[in-house]
Amino acid sequence: MADRANVKSIASIESFRSSLIVYIEKSCAVLDGVSDEAKQLRMWLQNTRTQQLKTLLKKQRRKLETLQQELFSDQLAEPNGSHTVKEMAVRKKKEETLAIEQKLHKLYHWIKVYDSEVIPMVKQVDKLRDIIDSDLAKGVIFLNKVITTLQDYAEMTAELGNPGSEPPADPDSHPAEKEQQTDEG
Repeated sequence: MADRANVKSIASIESFRSSLIVYIEKSCAVLDGVSDEAKQLRMWLQNTRTQQLKTLLKKQRRKLETLQQELFSDQLAEPNGSHTVKEMAVRKKKEETLAIEQKLHKLYHWIKVYDSEVIPMVKQVDKLRDIIDSDLAKGVIFLNKVITTLQDYAEMTAELGNPGSEPPADPDSHPAEKEQQTDEG
């Protein structure tokens, strides 16, 4: 085993650390967005969409009643007359009303099963976010320590000189003093 580490690029570790930080920020933002969307969807289902369909159903029922009354009035006025156009309009309005009732029924079903179907998935997303927040953050801290340690090691080896070079003859003399002595001599 070598006595010294062969540290060539601290910059690549710093680059990896920077990329990890960006990944943590982006993934946390995405996962937070997923959780927020799930909450907004629930509110939309329970409030906005329910109210929209109820209002639409009331309008459709009023229109259906109006068409049925018109058809009934026409049938009373002309018992032997042809009323197929109005009958088709009534049939079409009944189908539209039934379709809205089915949508509202499906919506109530979704609201009922939302907690059992969606919330477990949201909890998994929240767990993933916690893992990213804690474990990857610990990884960034560890990389900071590695970078600091390697920088200290690189400075220490630079102060000691290159491993293959000869140590100075006089440990008390400074290299600048040697140059002055050789210039004078």
